Amino acid sequence: MMQDFFVVESRKAGLNSEEGYVVVRNRTGFLRVLGSEPKWSLLTATADEDHGRILVCSDQRRLIEAGLRLGVELSTAPRIDKDHMGREYVNICEITRDPGQSDESFDKQNISALMRFFEIYDSMAKLGDRLNE
Repeated sequence: MMQDFFVVESRKAGLNSEEGYVVVRNRTGFLRVLGSEPKWSLLTATADEDHGRILVCSDQRRLIEAGLRLGVELSTAPRIDKDHMGREYVNICEITRDPGQSDESFDKQNISALMRFFEIYDSMAKLGDRLNE
């Protein structure tokens, strides 16, 4: 599977994090990475980027289910939390960069997990499709 997503720096207001990134595919934000070297949290996204060029995934139920499934596969005990606006999101896992770990190794590991997230997400029927069956 070819990588069809990008990880870009986020300047979203209200995120209490030293570093913030959003995982984007087709101008849609699916995941957030928040924290600072050497630890970050991988979360499902709940809101658009402030500049309006990246919109949050509209199928939040599917997004949450995919986040939970990825966390279970990674054996990370994913959990559902709520943001400051009361919107549910999944805290999928913690990303930790080991001391001395090369950029290549670190990136490869994370890209693999993100690709698996999209495989899970894409394999799931849209909620509306399930309701119309």
